[in-house]
Amino acid sequence: MSGELTTMDNAQPIAVKPICPRCAYDQSGEAARWTETCPTRGTCPECGLEFSWTDLYHPHRLLIPWYFEHARAWSPGLIRLVRSCVVLLNPFAFFRHITVEVAPRPRRLVWLAVLLIVVPWALRAMCLSAVALISPPSIPMGITRSTLSQVVEPWLWPFLRRQWWWGENDRSIITIDGDGYVTMTHMWPSVVVFAMGLIVMPGIILALLTTSRRVSKVRWSHLFRCFIWGLLPVCLMIWSRTLSAMGYLFFTINDEYLKINLRGPQDVCDVIEKFFLEHRQHLALPAVFWLIAYWSAALSLGLRLPKAWLVATLCLIAAGLLGAIFTLISGVRLDWLA
Repeated sequence: MSGELTTMDNAQPIAVKPICPRCAYDQSGEAARWTETCPTRGTCPECGLEFSWTDLYHPHRLLIPWYFEHARAWSPGLIRLVRSCVVLLNPFAFFRHITVEVAPRPRRLVWLAVLLIVVPWALRAMCLSAVALISPPSIPMGITRSTLSQVVEPWLWPFLRRQWWWGENDRSIITIDGDGYVTMTHMWPSVVVFAMGLIVMPGIILALLTTSRRVSKVRWSHLFRCFIWGLLPVCLMIWSRTLSAMGYLFFTINDEYLKINLRGPQDVCDVIEKFFLEHRQHLALPAVFWLIAYWSAALSLGLRLPKAWLVATLCLIAAGLLGAIFTLISGVRLDWLA
């Protein structure tokens, strides 16, 4: 078996180094010992993974047609991102395909984090900043004393907000000390804090379980991939707020410039927005159950850790402790569903 591939377009040989997809151990030494026979299957002497030599010399055979990391261009990559997120709604189906044998691509994972989190967050901030710039000042019931403060605040969401005095009908009167900022964490329901713990703590615990990772030959890139895909609930939450901000910007432009009668659609959007704000703690419950299923599937099917269910239980307990500590420190409301 040759250690070279040939591209389809220019028929130029491309050297391929056969490495183990799980532990990245170089298998060239094993292949060099072939003298009389060329085996079809092999076993990594480092981690014990069984593999097909054809897959190692022709890694394109392992490409998953719907998976984002395996896209070769941006246009199909965005389509694959949507398809990957749809499959990810069932974590067990996702990790039956995305195992440690599927070599991570860290650069693609960084872009994945940008697309999932940074892009919708920045888009939301730009929409709300644009609203602040195009809206005429309202005196004396202004939102803030400074348009600049209104432009800056969306970029600090969801961790900081301006300090308010609240008047009747929950309308903002004036900032307490001009444009001072305080944390928003005390406004997060406890179930949201618990969900944040489920996102953060498993990665921390897996980083500390050096023995389990060494026995399973799990690389840091595998952990990074599990952490990035585990941000899906955060992505959906940010996108929901982004769509709301885009609607707010559209209706503001219409009210100030277009003057189209959109009272009906605007009322519907207001009702939806009010529903999400009033029931955000209930909407966070599916995210909690999904995260529990996600890390259970990631540890047992994706990373194939020994005693995966025990590690998953440990992560769940640690997430609850982190949520409790964060609740006490930040003053998050202790009521879970009210």
